[in-house]
Amino acid sequence: MSISRAIRSRIEAKLPPKVANFWCHVTEGAVGSFGSGMVGREVFPVMVTALGGSALALGLLGTIQSIRFLPQLIFAPTIEAVRRKKLLVLALGLGQRLQMLLVVGFLVVLGLQNPIACLWGIAGARFIAVFMESLSTPAWTDLIAETIPHERLSRLAGFRDFFASLAKMGAAPVCALVIAAVALPHNYAFLYLLAFAAAMGSWALFSLVDEIPKSVAPKPRLSPASYFRKLIPALRNDGNYRNFLFYMAVEKGFDEVVMFYSAAAITLHNMPKYYVAPIALAAVGGASMIGNLLLPFVAEKVGVKRLLSASLVLRAAAALVAALAPGWWWFVAVFAMGGAGMAARNVAGMPLMMRLYPSGKRIGYIALGSVVIAPARMLSPLVAGLLVNYVFGYRWFFALVALILVAALLPLSRCNPAPLPEGDGEGPA
Repeated sequence: MSISRAIRSRIEAKLPPKVANFWCHVTEGAVGSFGSGMVGREVFPVMVTALGGSALALGLLGTIQSIRFLPQLIFAPTIEAVRRKKLLVLALGLGQRLQMLLVVGFLVVLGLQNPIACLWGIAGARFIAVFMESLSTPAWTDLIAETIPHERLSRLAGFRDFFASLAKMGAAPVCALVIAAVALPHNYAFLYLLAFAAAMGSWALFSLVDEIPKSVAPKPRLSPASYFRKLIPALRNDGNYRNFLFYMAVEKGFDEVVMFYSAAAITLHNMPKYYVAPIALAAVGGASMIGNLLLPFVAEKVGVKRLLSASLVLRAAAALVAALAPGWWWFVAVFAMGGAGMAARNVAGMPLMMRLYPSGKRIGYIALGSVVIAPARMLSPLVAGLLVNYVFGYRWFFALVALILVAALLPLSRCNPAPLPEGDGEGPA
């Protein structure tokens, strides 16, 4: 950590502390996204399909991804009692990244001999990642809120995701080259190694964030049961919080639909497997890059709630195009529209949440919200896989997703965030 402090001192010689924090968050997100782009939602389903996995397997893996509420439920009071969140996020982030090496091992050892066992091993590694992420996310979110001025949160989200999208576009040709040039399963193992290296670079950059000291009295540690008994009245008394959770349950419940776009392009429209990952990354990354650059300024003009509503409409339109697509080339538009919709959500979602979740109870609100929406997040990927495999097929499933995303506009329209606090003028221009 002494190295990071020395680097941070040099940065602060040129930039004010809050501006330095802003750009540390932006750069660590971009470097991390270069790595995650090579093994993320656009590439992961291609790998699962290449290993013989079905839509049901994708749904099961999505369900594993959604168990994050359990650790939050158990450990939220402990996390909230930690006064300095940065070291906690760094420790958990390290564990979150090391699981990539497990995936490399499973692919190399079992990828050819026993693909089903390999998929189960990958599922176990993802469980480790999700467990670590579930613990670090509330602390990371609280750290963002304390180190970035409220009036700059949309701009942070937009700039961070702009460079992240640019990094994902850079990952697209790398994916195309590796998947085409290296034999299965070593091609995906090599991508995971590259992703691990980028993720560790992101971890090092995050260590440069300086947690601004606050004179806050230590909070007593409560048992999980006592902690959540104190928070339960928020569900009854805070209408904004309740409506936002309804919106999140619907919207997040179908967040993993992106994985099914790639699978549908391959299985329904015979899209060549070595095209899917680079095309999806380029389309999603390009649309996200443009959106993340421009939408923060749109959010400051029209408001984050309207932008979040536009995000739902864009993603519903993407699902509808996927349902009606006559050929795989239409999925370029599907990926692009989905990327633009996700950019709008990324820019508007965090600022709205910060204004709805009160300071001092933010971690508890995040954890309680995760518990409330957990059934939708856990069951929807599995139900989606079952519907695709045994009931609807891809086309009717995508039409259903479009309808559900539009329905999420109703609870979102009932959220009335508090006005922004007065800025201190020290945020980045």
